[in-house]
Amino acid sequence: MSAESKKRKRLLVCVSCPRALEPALADYVGGEVTRLFGGVTFLTGLGFWSSDGAEFKNRYESDVQKENTLVMLLSVMPDREEEALCLIEKTFAAAKSKFALSYQSIHVESQDVTANHFQIACDT
Repeated sequence: MSAESKKRKRLLVCVSCPRALEPALADYVGGEVTRLFGGVTFLTGLGFWSSDGAEFKNRYESDVQKENTLVMLLSVMPDREEEALCLIEKTFAAAKSKFALSYQSIHVESQDVTANHFQIACDT
């Protein structure tokens, strides 16, 4: 595999989600995303944020909020990043309505990564 064909954009998505709804949200979003991009991974976590966290400050003085967080990791070919971002926005908006979720926004980061795949043989 050439170095060029290993290039990917890794999209990391964080969204607030009650633990009880994480499986349903992951199933819904995961199905939609996998149909276009071949696969996706979800992790559960705990997120902390400040209500003024979107501002650029040396110190954040507002109360610290804690919430259950569903994290999605998606790797796509670089030329499909915008398509993936549109799908993420559309699918999480639909999921918010479908599952009566309260999030107002989702956090998305994009990173340049290199993908490697290895076939693992079983010795019998």
